[in-house]
Amino acid sequence: MTDPKSPTPLVADHALQVVDARGLKCPEPVMMFRNSLRNAPDHAVVRLIATDPSTLRDIPTMCRF
Repeated sequence: MTDPKSPTPLVADHALQVVDARGLKCPEPVMMFRNSLRNAPDHAVVRLIATDPSTLRDIPTMCRF
C-alpha cells in the first residue's frame, strides 16, 4: 500500500531484502550487497545498512560498473 502524501512510495509490491553490514569494513559491505543484487528477483528492493564510511563512495562506484 502506498501513501499518496508520502514523498517516497512505501514498498508494497516488491520483495524487500536487507543486507546488514554494520561493523564490517570494506570490501565486505560491497561484496555482500553485490551478491544480494545478483540473487534478487526482478524489481526487488535491496536495502544496505552499513557503518563503514567508505561504503558511501564504494556502492555508487560499484553500481556504475
